[in-house]
Amino acid sequence: MTDDSDRSVRDVLPPIVNQLLGASWVLLFAGRWTIVELLLAAHVLTPSMVSDLDDQILIRCYLVLLAVTITVVILRAMRSAGRRATERPAE
Repeated sequence: MTDDSDRSVRDVLPPIVNQLLGASWVLLFAGRWTIVELLLAAHVLTPSMVSDLDDQILIRCYLVLLAVTITVVILRAMRSAGRRATERPAE
């Protein structure tokens, strides 16, 4: 079991934001690698349209989501390190 201090170290963001961040990754990958492939197979999209979509829109979405995820990881590490430094007994 974890106590409240451990929970506050891990929770840099509210739980709903953490869930939205994870869902965004799943949606982005699922949209690109399943839905787009199905639309290609149904001849709704052409390969050049998919290439344009990848180059102009999806790469930016991946980069923004990656930057947000890295920021959250850094904030969690900093908060954890700060919490550990304040909990050390004086020697």
